[in-house]
Amino acid sequence: FFGSVIEAIYDTAFENDYETILTVSQEDAEREKKHIQTLVSMRVDGIIISVSQATRNIELFKWIKKMGIHVVFVDRMPDPPVPGFSTVMVDDKNGTMKVIHHAINVGHRKLAFLGGNPAINIGKNRLAGFKHALKEHGIQIKPQWIIRGGFGKQDGYDGFMRLSESGTLPEFVFAVTFPVALGVYEACKKLGLRVPDDVDVACFGDSDTNRFIAPSLTCVRQPTHELGMRAVRMILENIRNPEDEKEEHIELATELIVRETCVARKPATSDFHETRQTAPSV
Repeated sequence: FFGSVIEAIYDTAFENDYETILTVSQEDAEREKKHIQTLVSMRVDGIIISVSQATRNIELFKWIKKMGIHVVFVDRMPDPPVPGFSTVMVDDKNGTMKVIHHAINVGHRKLAFLGGNPAINIGKNRLAGFKHALKEHGIQIKPQWIIRGGFGKQDGYDGFMRLSESGTLPEFVFAVTFPVALGVYEACKKLGLRVPDDVDVACFGDSDTNRFIAPSLTCVRQPTHELGMRAVRMILENIRNPEDEKEEHIELATELIVRETCVARKPATSDFHETRQTAPSV
């Protein structure tokens, strides 16, 4: 995901005669703070930020702005949002609702949510979409089947192990990111469970590596290139016309990609647009 976003940021900036400096926080808020302080000391023109899951200090972002440096949040931002800052996000809530509606339409009634920190927007909004979809179908939300955590593979593995200890496994697990879904796969293998026969899985986010895993994952695809491109265009507009800078929020639509998991086991219909793909034999 982030590799594609970063590539779009780099390409769009380069096309406009700007260079890109990349820093990686590795989900560490203190490291993120040090990176930002370094960038400010370098007097960069603008900073595009996707916050770490541990970020809580919004005063840091206000300080950047006081220093005369333009800021745009992409994909992730603090929750609640910081007033006065522009954002480029995807529609996390409706994207999640698409895949949950699909899972219900193919016959699942026992659904779990795994991963995601509710302290940032993507964790909060994806969980909201999950709950909203279940309520629309009159399906009871089971608190023990909502396992909050992070966004990485280990979070998926640990979270599914916690699910397995709850006594009764769900029929379907929604993983909040593709890496979380990989962790679920690994946990299922450890426990001797088959995907999708014993436990079905789908996730938010796609990856080029999806074609190499079996079964390939049904997922919510994000417009990663457009995320990066729009973020750069937004911040360049503010750099070039600082007197006209205004708070702006862009939310991009997602697409449900149906592959080898979460497929109909009985005739079913869906009101949502779907694209079907089958992984090639490898």
